[in-house]
Amino acid sequence: MARFRRLARDYERLPATLAGLHLVAFSVLLLRRVADFAAVRNSL
Repeated sequence: MARFRRLARDYERLPATLAGLHLVAFSVLLLRRVADFAAVRNSL
């Protein structure tokens, strides 16, 4: 989560903007985990 430092503080005025940024951040993290899992599974 350190990569998404903008989410550490409340800089956004609109709650919808903050929710969208959270969605993007967690999507990136989830996709990275899925890709790592697939790479490990394919190497076996």
